[in-house]
Amino acid sequence: MQTHDLRPELPRHPVPHFTGREEALAELRAGPPVQVVAGPGGMGKTELLLQYVDRFGADHSLVWWIDGAGAVRIEEGLADLGRALLAAPTLEIAVPWALEWLRTHPGWLLVFDDVWDVAHVLDHVEGLHGGRVVITTAFDPGGLAAVPLGPLPVDRLGGNPLALALMDGLPEPESVPDDGDPVKTVLRLVVGRIEGLDPFAGRLFETLALLGRETVPRELLPATPEIDAGLRLLAGHRLISLHDGLIGVHEEIQLFVAAEVGAERRFRAFEEAVSWIGALLPEDPLVPLSWPAHRRIMPLARKVLPVTSRTWELNKRLVDREGAAAVVARREIVRRSVARSG
Repeated sequence: MQTHDLRPELPRHPVPHFTGREEALAELRAGPPVQVVAGPGGMGKTELLLQYVDRFGADHSLVWWIDGAGAVRIEEGLADLGRALLAAPTLEIAVPWALEWLRTHPGWLLVFDDVWDVAHVLDHVEGLHGGRVVITTAFDPGGLAAVPLGPLPVDRLGGNPLALALMDGLPEPESVPDDGDPVKTVLRLVVGRIEGLDPFAGRLFETLALLGRETVPRELLPATPEIDAGLRLLAGHRLISLHDGLIGVHEEIQLFVAAEVGAERRFRAFEEAVSWIGALLPEDPLVPLSWPAHRRIMPLARKVLPVTSRTWELNKRLVDREGAAAVVARREIVRRSVARSG
């Protein structure tokens, strides 16, 4: 099968330590042409698809990842594919061009992530054959074949490498108190040790775990000695991973922290993340050099910025700036396309 040289623009890299979803990956691998991965937010739907693309993407002639949060973003994602394949100048032309390319080429994979309404996807892909469409959604899968994702059973970590890694430096397993949930017990011991060694590192860990993302770019955090030391301490105790400029927090650890903390600590964590985003926000979104920074910042910003009196203005600035950058970027694409055709 001939493959296309386009590379998908993924929301982030897959986490290096991925466990507990092998059955779901196998079900996805053997699934029908149109399939849904369904489950509540925070269950790892996006991570499952990132792992699938990482492991099996080379088996497809083309892989394209589309943000499914609304009909407009779905159309923009298809238009971006049309522009990438055929240099189509406008959205009105690019979307049908992309769909026509898909109709006439086999082996492709389209991923629609975080879809609000499955019907918005089906409006475009019905009638396409020869490839695969995979949708992730926290809402009704609309009667399509679904891979359901729920919370991983925490007690499975009793013999898991993650649990064994967390035990490093702690008492032997037989000396750990047995409260009926050994994994939570071990996590409480590790977190308690961190807070005793470095309270700042404890707060940093809490913030990272509550962001609800498996990985966060290191560049989004301030480059201070205190944060560097905190990250090293957390990584040494296996509470986070540091790999290729990304900070990873295992899904099980995120679920543990989310269940342990109250509303006040959760709000403090979000406020901390808001301060990171605000410090990194480029001053002028109309400067092309700032666009890659917007692309890196916005996924985290959308995740952590609640619409409150304290954060709404920053949220609005982020959305406005991203929108302005997108408009200018599209104008530049059109200008270059016209220049090439002339």
